[in-house]
Parts: sequence; structure tokens; C-alpha cells
Amino acid sequence: MFKNPAIKNKLPLVLTGFLLTLIATGLYLKKPMFLKYMDNKIYDIQIQSCHQPDQTGIPIVVDIDEQSLDAFGQWPWPRYLISRLLEKIQQAGVASIGLDILFAEPDRTSLKAIDQSMKTYFQDQIDSGSSFIAEPLPEELKDNDIVLARTLSNGNFVLGYAFDFSENIKNMTPEPVINPLIKPLNPIIIQTPDAKTISQCLKTAQGVIPPLDSLSKSAVNTGFFNTSPDQDGILRATPLLLIWNKKIYPNLSLATLLSALGNPQVAIRVTSGGIENMRIGPSTIPLDENGRFYVHYRGEGNQFKTISAALFLEDKIPPQSLQGNIAIVGTSAAGLKDLKATPLDAALMGAQIHTTVIDNILKGDFITRPDWIQGFELCVILVFGILTTFTIVWARPWMTLVFSMVLSISIWQFSIYAFQEKQIFLSPLFSFIILGLNFSVLSLFKFYFSEKDRIFLKKAFSNYVADDLVEDIVKNPDLLKLGGQVKTASVLFCDLKNFTNISEKRTPQEVVEIMSQYFEEMTQYVFKYKGALKDYIGDELMALFGAPLLEKDHAVNACRAALDMQRFLARLRKGDHPFLPPLYARVGVNTGEMLIGNIGSKYRFSYGIMGDNVNLGSRLEGLNKIYGTQIIIGQNTAESAKDHFILRKLGAVKVKGKENPEKVYELIADKEQILEDNHKASIDCYNKGYAYYLKQEWSKAIEMFEKGHALWPHDLSFTVMIQRCGMYKQLPYMENFDGIFIERRK
Repeated sequence: MFKNPAIKNKLPLVLTGFLLTLIATGLYLKKPMFLKYMDNKIYDIQIQSCHQPDQTGIPIVVDIDEQSLDAFGQWPWPRYLISRLLEKIQQAGVASIGLDILFAEPDRTSLKAIDQSMKTYFQDQIDSGSSFIAEPLPEELKDNDIVLARTLSNGNFVLGYAFDFSENIKNMTPEPVINPLIKPLNPIIIQTPDAKTISQCLKTAQGVIPPLDSLSKSAVNTGFFNTSPDQDGILRATPLLLIWNKKIYPNLSLATLLSALGNPQVAIRVTSGGIENMRIGPSTIPLDENGRFYVHYRGEGNQFKTISAALFLEDKIPPQSLQGNIAIVGTSAAGLKDLKATPLDAALMGAQIHTTVIDNILKGDFITRPDWIQGFELCVILVFGILTTFTIVWARPWMTLVFSMVLSISIWQFSIYAFQEKQIFLSPLFSFIILGLNFSVLSLFKFYFSEKDRIFLKKAFSNYVADDLVEDIVKNPDLLKLGGQVKTASVLFCDLKNFTNISEKRTPQEVVEIMSQYFEEMTQYVFKYKGALKDYIGDELMALFGAPLLEKDHAVNACRAALDMQRFLARLRKGDHPFLPPLYARVGVNTGEMLIGNIGSKYRFSYGIMGDNVNLGSRLEGLNKIYGTQIIIGQNTAESAKDHFILRKLGAVKVKGKENPEKVYELIADKEQILEDNHKASIDCYNKGYAYYLKQEWSKAIEMFEKGHALWPHDLSFTVMIQRCGMYKQLPYMENFDGIFIERRK
């Protein structure tokens, strides 16, 4: 009796799969730093494979490059030179010009600043009223900032500045910087009923590093050039909006574009998930919940038209040749540190990023993360978690592997499709995580339980069947499911004869040792012919052939095992065994349909056999006592084994518990075995005598049985039949005599 562990294995596996799904869901909601890093790298791979190089051609870059610095001196340039550059760009017909340069302090190269510095340095050598600047000179030319401010006031220029997010900035910033003349956006805020406040969505700056007030007053617009690289230093999305002093301020890219469009009204839509989008006239710009814009980079390096500042200053750019373009003035000179790492380029010029943002907006070519995407990804995690759990738990290992591979490829391809065709970044990371978790952990657990079951089954059946059959059972554990199956098999019963007399003369310990040796020897013949030991009941051995694994020749195998058992007992009676005494046993073999399997309850069961054919096998073993034979087999067994063995029909017997008579046969020997002439002749005599017996010719029957007994005195069945004929001879002639012997047992 043993428990069936395979019945309970699937529940803990399913629960484990559900737990892993919940863990993956929690990781998605929490998004630890290392998973954000992995998610970002997947984003990089997708944008590298799916980026669109096409552009509008409207935004351009004016680059203060190494060529410009070689021609016009080191940076910072005097602001009259900056003023000259801006005038030349304006003359080329550019619609608006954004300056990715911070003019936070007065120009120290101004004549006025130099004069003041000289006076301070040489104050003990000159009169206080003297000046180092030649006279007369217009006052505005003495101050380069005035020159630049005048230029700014005459064109569509946007100044850049920087926000500071340090917590202690307010305590460190001088008073004049607290309220600089930077220009807020003043958008319309459209909120759903359950929307967050705009201050909950946008990042709030603690301070600002602004342009000079005189320059801010003169410029049409201002915009911050703060970017928002991820933890790995890669700039994937940049904020278009920030809050400072409870007002909303635009990014330099956005401010420059708005100036080119005539400063249209801007509307921001806010939902319960945060910021959804921003509208500029008819155009809708998708933003993430914190107002960040995913930059759709056009490729590696400077993808937008880039003109050296030196070409403008040297009058090599014809007037009105850039009509309708939007220019961003910046620098690619390595020493000026305006280079950013992007998914496509390790060092991209900052001005190129601003032009990319402008071009994305103008072309409507966005990478989006809609507010519904998180809910969709969460549902995918849950569905895949449950789906893979049930698949891995119930499917075969190779099917699980194929399913997981196909699902992984499908997830990736769908993600690529969403990015390439719909410009939606649908992260496959957490789907991969739940697939990986379920596949690895559940497969490991499944292997653990399978190995546990295999060891269990091997241990449970190693004492009942041969080792090669144990391995087959381990490979097919479903053969042992509770309730069993109706199968055609053969059962063998072997019971010791007169063992009580032997056991009475020995101590209990000696009896146990004799039985252990006896059963060990007899069981090997069961295993030899692929049988399964069912039970030891007292001094009786019960074996099964053809189950749990189906064997086509189970009846033949059972007969061969029975003959080997009797041969062993014959050798035993000759004194061939050093320990066992002479023993006799009777064997019964029957073939037919039986209920075979795990019979019992879910708490405890036994691998057993039930049915009329099992009971008949036990009755056949008992008939040996009546006929004086050693092995009796049933009609079905005889039909299956007749081509392999020498059989003798004993007659028809109606055993207790069965209505219909059973033809029974004595199993004598293998057909290849050569019998003694007297033995063969005695069998012929029995068959002739049995024919006379059925005809009620009792005298002739007795004559043949006596002749056979004389030829083969060891065969006690002749005596049985002689006695039976003598009994019938005293009775009158019987109509419809069928010769059936009715077994009678108390």
C-alpha cells in the first residue's frame, strides 16, 4: 500500500506559477533600477533597428565648430561677434533662431568692462577721471551686451537658460536671479474629472540660471535647455515642460518652434495617469505622464543640415537662402562639452537634439507611450503568466520548450511591429521575465516532482517487478492512475503443499528464513518472464503477467514461469539447495479480463487486480489437489499457449462461484522438451480414457486409465479418474452426460 504522489504534483506547480506571476506584476509596478536599465536597453535596440531617417528639412544647426574657433578666436566670443552671427543668420531668411548658449554674465570683453578692469588694476597710476577708451565712441559700442540686445530686439530670437534642481539653490542664488525675466508658457490646462494637478506631473525646479535681464527683455522668447538622461547617461526622452515658481516654462526646442509658428496657443491634456499630450494648433504631441518627449532620433551623427558659423561670418551663405528654416545655434567643439549620449550616438551635439525634437513635432513622427500602455502591459504579464503556468504544468517538456520559444519570438516581433508601424514602445521585458521565471522555476519544480515520482515508483515497484520493467513503469506513470483499467492479463497462483507439517517441526525463526529463501527463489522466475509480483499471502505467491505494462505473450510467459518454478522444486527435492528442505507446490494460471491498477482511495491504495478471472486462477491452483497435478491452466491460457507447450485436457470443471463450466488443462512441459516414451504413451491413454468417460463406457475408460497409470505411476490423475468412473458405474445411464466435475469446497 502506498500513496500516489503524482496526483498532488500539479497543484503546487500551478500555485507556484501564479505566485511568480504576482511577483512579475509587482516588479512591473515597482520597476527596480536594474530592470529599468534592461528596459532602456531594449528600447535602444528597437530604436536602432526601427528609426526613421526621413525628415522635414526645416530645422537646421548653426555650429560654432572647430573651424569657427580657428577663424574667429577661442570661446567665449565677444558678444558683438555673436550679434554679427545672428544678424547674418537672420539675413538668410530663417524663421526663428534658438540659442543653445547661456549668456548668464556680462561680457567681460566689452570695452566698458575692460576700461573698468584697467582702472581698478592701475588706479594708483592714473587720474580717477581718466579713461583707457579712445574718445569719442558711442556709448552702446562700449558694451557688447547692448550690441547683442539690440540685435535680439530686431529678430525672432529665443534665448536659452538652465533650471537648477538642487534643494539648497534658493539659499545660494543671489537676489537678482530669484525673479529673472524668463518667459512662461501660459498654456490652457485641460483636465479630466479624476486628473492629477499639473504640479503633480511636471518636475519642479528649485532655481534658475537665466540670461542677463537686458538680453531676456530683448528676445522674443526664452526656453530651458535642461535634458533628462536616464540613469545610464543615455538621453532617450527630454522634458518639454517644467515648473518653476508655480509657472510652466517651455523647452528651448518648443519655444523656438512656437516663435516660428507665431506663438500659437498651447493646450495640455492631463488625466488620472498624468500628462497625456500637448496640442499646438491642430497638432497633438504625445508626452509621457511627466511631460517628457521621446526623441525619435534620425540616425547616428549629425543627421540635420549643419552649417559652420564661420560660413555666416565670412558671408558665404547667400541672403534668403534659408527661407522658412528654423535654426538652432550651438557648438560641437569638444572642449565646450555640449555633447550628449543617445541610443544611436555616444556623443551627439546638443543642438542636433533640439532640431530632432522640432523635426519630430513638425513631421508628426512620434515615439509614444500612451496612458493605456501600462494597463495593457500589465494584462499581458497576467495572461502570459497564467497561460505559461498551465502549459508548462500539463505539457510535455519538448512542447513547453517549443511553446516558450514561439511565444518569446511572437512577443518580440509584436513589439517590433508596434514600434516600427505604430511608433509605440511596447516593452517586452516583463513578458520575457514571466516567461523566463515560469519556464525555469516551474520546469525545475516539475523535474523535481518527476524525479521524486520516478524514485517513488522505482522504490515502490523494485520489489515487485524486474528492473527493466521498473524503468518502463517510470516512463509511463499514467499506467498507475487511481481506479485502474480493465485489461486482459494472466494471473499465477503458487501455493506450497503440506507446508504446515514442515513448519510444525521448526522454530518460527527457521520458518521465516525458509519462506524468505523460498519466495526469493520463486520470485526470480516471475521477474525472468516480465511478470509483476502481486503479493505473498501466507505460503502462497501471487503474480501478474501483462500488467502494469502490456505484454502480448503474457499467457506464454506465465506458463514458462510456472514450469521453471516446478523445475526448481524438483531440484530442491533432490537436495540441490543447501538450506531449503524438499518442498512441493501447486500452480494455477488463468488468462482473461481483469480490473488492474491502483485500487483504493486517495488516501491509500494498492496496485492490485480484481475480477472473476483472478478468482478462477486461485481455484485452478486448488484443483491440483483434486487431480494430483502440479500445474493447471484455464481454457483461455491454454488457447494462447497451445503452440508452445505440451498440454493435457483434464476435463470440464464447474468451480465454486461460477455458473459456467471451465475446461481445464494440465501444463506438462515445453514443446521442445523430449518426454519419455512411457510418459507420452500415458498421455495418449488418458485422452482415450477421457473419450470413453464422456461416452459413459466406464469399463473401457477404467481400462485405459489403468493402462496409463501403469505406464506413468507418478501421475495421480489416473487414480482420480478411475475412482470417478467407478462411482458413475454404479449409477444408471445418464442422458446428456457432459462429464462436468463440480468442485466442492467448504
